[in-house]
Amino acid sequence: MSKTLTVTVNTYGERADKFLSDHYPELSRSRLKQLINDGNITIENKLIKPSIKLQFGQKISILIPDPVKSHLIAEDIPLNIIYEDKDILVIDKPPSLTVHPGAGNKKGTLANAILYRCPDLKAINGTIRPGIVHRLDKDTSGLMVVAKNENSQNHLTNQQLTVGFNKHYIALVHGVIKSNSGTINEAIGRNPFNRQKMSVRQDGRKSITLFKKIKQFQKYTLLDIKTITGRTHQIRVHFAFLKHSLVGDKKYGGKTDLINRQFLHANILGFKLPSTNKDIEFKSELPKDLNSIINHLN
Repeated sequence: MSKTLTVTVNTYGERADKFLSDHYPELSRSRLKQLINDGNITIENKLIKPSIKLQFGQKISILIPDPVKSHLIAEDIPLNIIYEDKDILVIDKPPSLTVHPGAGNKKGTLANAILYRCPDLKAINGTIRPGIVHRLDKDTSGLMVVAKNENSQNHLTNQQLTVGFNKHYIALVHGVIKSNSGTINEAIGRNPFNRQKMSVRQDGRKSITLFKKIKQFQKYTLLDIKTITGRTHQIRVHFAFLKHSLVGDKKYGGKTDLINRQFLHANILGFKLPSTNKDIEFKSELPKDLNSIINHLN
């Protein structure tokens, strides 16, 4: 559902979240904040913050995605589980596996598989995202942690909001990156011209990516990447912005005959265990399809 509202003489000067709450009383403040953060609420194609003060005559565009009506179906999908205790699962996600259902994609996801293995998760984090506290894009492989109960869900979510997880990725990008290491500090927001994409925007959310060079090839650079923030498509957007798109990333300009998915693998994941609050770290080797690219380039 989409709608455009105009700020009137009676409402100018109000905070955006209050204005929206008055017009959509059926939506909670947290739901409205999420819509704003996801770029579904904009003013003249510009991203906003919940606290922004509105000006007379401004046009506010609101897009409320249709809810997923069907309940999640548990499915017996094999998972590569590398760690499990009473609170969490750590999974090495293969490429082509979607994390949770979406439009036109109701079955065959990680969420369906998790619910089959842990049926008590139905009540955690909504019916379509049981226990999922972070995500990887469909064609990104690698490590994910999943909560098995509400306490661990809250513990892991709070970690992400405060100290964050230690997340590293291996990526192959187009072109020669001359520096051995670097920091990309460019805000990211929803692309106003294509809602399926993100882009670097001055009015976006703070986004920080660190990288170190692993190996230089003639036309490509292999990188170790650490994300400080966790924005949608962050690594893909940041390197496309630098004109070094990820190899195989069709959405952000990295299409190639070498591979039919983006060369991106979450190889290190560290966090504090909910049960003990002690640090733990997991590692994952490059999957066969990505490793074969490196062997080919060598």
